[in-house]
Amino acid sequence: ENIGNRNLFNYAIRSYIRQRKCVENFDDRDLEEIILSRNALKNAETKLISYKNSAQINLRVNNIIINQKISMIDFETALSYMFRREIPRIQEIRGEAYDALIHWLVVLIKYFPGREPVMNYLKELLSTVKEQSNGLTGKQFHELADLNTTSSYLPNNNFRYKYCAGSSPTHRGYPCGLWILFHTLTVSQVQTELVQINTIEIPSAIKKFLKHFFGCRHCCENFMKETKDINQLDSNNKYAAIIYLWEIHNRVNKRLHGDITEDLQHPKIQFPPKSLCSNCHLTNKNGDSNFDESTTLKFL
Repeated sequence: ENIGNRNLFNYAIRSYIRQRKCVENFDDRDLEEIILSRNALKNAETKLISYKNSAQINLRVNNIIINQKISMIDFETALSYMFRREIPRIQEIRGEAYDALIHWLVVLIKYFPGREPVMNYLKELLSTVKEQSNGLTGKQFHELADLNTTSSYLPNNNFRYKYCAGSSPTHRGYPCGLWILFHTLTVSQVQTELVQINTIEIPSAIKKFLKHFFGCRHCCENFMKETKDINQLDSNNKYAAIIYLWEIHNRVNKRLHGDITEDLQHPKIQFPPKSLCSNCHLTNKNGDSNFDESTTLKFL
């Protein structure tokens, strides 16, 4: 389907509604919600081409799904859940929690490859949170997170995921959305034109955000242990954060493989599997497989 023609068609609809005034109190967001719910947000996904590589594959092996697709819908759904459910759970957002929230919003604004209205939304949210310099309550944050305009908004599609959807409502979803968001931020950072990259910036923001705002406390404690060496990241290697987060994710997958929380249709595997990147794997004389870091980095 031609994206340019679809955008032109959507623009024509908006213009017609405004000129004819056939819909009272028309808001662009109403149409956007329809577009989102019908999975017609492909024009936004073009911004993620560099992250998809050429390996947009959806393999089914022995009824197990290995999904190498990502969608802007999943990013925005995860952000919506984060701002409208997770963060508002916290009664008081002050001190370290407040600083962690500011740090997280700054990183999102700098590196998230979002659509223009969503990026405007993030910038306005950061601005209004900064105005509450003494901190705020979770309820107050929820009210701020729900403030939208025609040019600044984060769609709310009732938390329906696309590629992060699990085999049941209790599987995948938000955690999956978070992981792909985290990985995307690290890749986006190295694709900026910054002369000097702060390799610890994104991992540090992720760690602080999860410490104060992630609902699964057991998961959070494990992540704190996984990142206890975060200050040892190589500041001279601009790819350090990408590799660091990839290694952590694989260790988490190894630990959770076979756990009662695992989705059997989306098993916890060592990523990328050979089916997606055979050259990423090295086999030693004992037949054991290890990753070729340089090849894997290119794949990521």
